[in-house]
Amino acid sequence: MPTLLKLPHHLQRRNHHRKPPAVRQISSAASVVDEQFEPTPSTSATEHPYFLASLRKLKRRLDDATDALEQSKKRLKIAQQKTRRLAKKLNTMCDVIQDLKEKDMLSQEAAESISSSFSGPALELVMRCLRKSSGQPVKSYPSELREFALTLQFHSSRAYDYVRKIFGNCLPHPQTLASWYKCVGGNAGFHDEVFSALRMKAEASGQGKLLCSFMMDEVAIRKQLDFDPAGDKFIGHVDMGTAVEDRAALPLANEALVFMVVSLTESWKVPVGYFLIAGLQGDERANLVRLCLDKLYAVGVHVVSITFDGCSANMNMAKVLGASFDMKSLNSTFCHPSNPNLDVAVFLDACHMLKLTRNTLAEKSVLIDADGNKIKWEYF
Repeated sequence: MPTLLKLPHHLQRRNHHRKPPAVRQISSAASVVDEQFEPTPSTSATEHPYFLASLRKLKRRLDDATDALEQSKKRLKIAQQKTRRLAKKLNTMCDVIQDLKEKDMLSQEAAESISSSFSGPALELVMRCLRKSSGQPVKSYPSELREFALTLQFHSSRAYDYVRKIFGNCLPHPQTLASWYKCVGGNAGFHDEVFSALRMKAEASGQGKLLCSFMMDEVAIRKQLDFDPAGDKFIGHVDMGTAVEDRAALPLANEALVFMVVSLTESWKVPVGYFLIAGLQGDERANLVRLCLDKLYAVGVHVVSITFDGCSANMNMAKVLGASFDMKSLNSTFCHPSNPNLDVAVFLDACHMLKLTRNTLAEKSVLIDADGNKIKWEYF
């Protein structure tokens, strides 16, 4: 048997007793109370006051969450409706452009430019104007509608007239479009400051008009995209002086088409506008020339002649305007778009035609005329 020893007090083992667990209340965040829960009659308010307070707080939170959910559902429904409507309008827009292409009113390049630059909002505005009664004139046009109208009219005046007709004249009048073709600060487009100066000069002449010649030519520029910090935008894309929703979808410009008027009675000339282009067809050039002639006539400038290079696009432009360089049906004039009684003569730039003749002789070496005679460079 082991010996029982009575150890001193400081060597004896001490028994440590644990404290009883603290009384914890039920947290409102850790409990989920049903909306239909009702306390039983045996529940004492004086015995459990924290329980009823948590129930009321949870009820308020549940009501707030329910209201927020309903608001979110409404916003989601509205957003889905807008998405469906925009998709429908975009499909209708594509149908209109396809219809214009089938009727040979828009070229393939023009259709692609309009399709890539605009989306549903433009057509949505057109449909909104269409729903209005014909007796209520439109006093102001939103920016999206102005962009669509200017771009469509620039590419094809026939296409613009057709769309304006089928939509019940909801698009602006061509004279209204002419007033929108302006810019301030030297950007691409018609310069409004120049037309104001021409108006004052015409009024000061005493006759109320100026006789001028109109000249146009392309200037080759380098393809380059730069950022303009003043305008907070990128420049270098095709720019016709009109606002576009997505200019980045347009190609980079490689030419600048410049318009200039030269006085026939005085010694002065002034450029009236320029456009950054990547190649224009004859119809598009003719539309710009008509707009420029209308704006010049409105400020008292009577254009009596137009001079341009002999490239194929300019020859087609002259044909669209009403002139013809075909030897069988030669017509060197066309009617002024603002005054049918005024004829405008067309001239091919002599310097450019001499260069074309020189290049042809250098390439072909020998030309044969109608009588069988040889034309050689050495004869010159």
